[in-house]
Amino acid sequence: MKTSKILFTCLSLGIIFLASCKGPLEEVETITVLQTLSYNAEDTLVDNHSRVQGAAHAGQFGFRTDTINEYAATTIINIPDSLVNKGVRLVLNFWIKTSNPLKGDGFAAAYQDNNEMFLYTSFEAINYGAKPNEWLNIVDSITIKAADNTKPGSFFKLFAFNPNHKAQVDYDDINFTLKKVDVVLE
Repeated sequence: MKTSKILFTCLSLGIIFLASCKGPLEEVETITVLQTLSYNAEDTLVDNHSRVQGAAHAGQFGFRTDTINEYAATTIINIPDSLVNKGVRLVLNFWIKTSNPLKGDGFAAAYQDNNEMFLYTSFEAINYGAKPNEWLNIVDSITIKAADNTKPGSFFKLFAFNPNHKAQVDYDDINFTLKKVDVVLE
């Protein structure tokens, strides 16, 4: 009996020692791409009021905000209810050119449902080093943690935004990628 207790104690201490040698557990993300949406002004069915010929980074048409038009390139990306209580990430990749880079001018994103906005953020050209009248590619993302993604019927509302009404801002080659983000400890 004493031998088995000693053997058990030694074995337990060995396992604890080996486990502690591995180091602390770290959070690791596992990413799954769910949807990719390309939004460009070459499509005549997309946001015709802000579609302008000759304002393009590529092709013939781009979207424009200016002293009169505050919004452009508006779209909604629904978050499937199957992702409630799961992390999600929306990656934005778009081209922007502004006649006068000002704080506030850029692409805005709201995470919301039909009753409430949970998060609002913007991707302002000036924060990415924009220079007047030069195209700039902005690639960035929004991550909603699983603990914050608790409402069925949630969605991202995205739009080009020019609150200053002092610059002409063109947008083109807009791409969105919705991803599921699982965080595990390893």
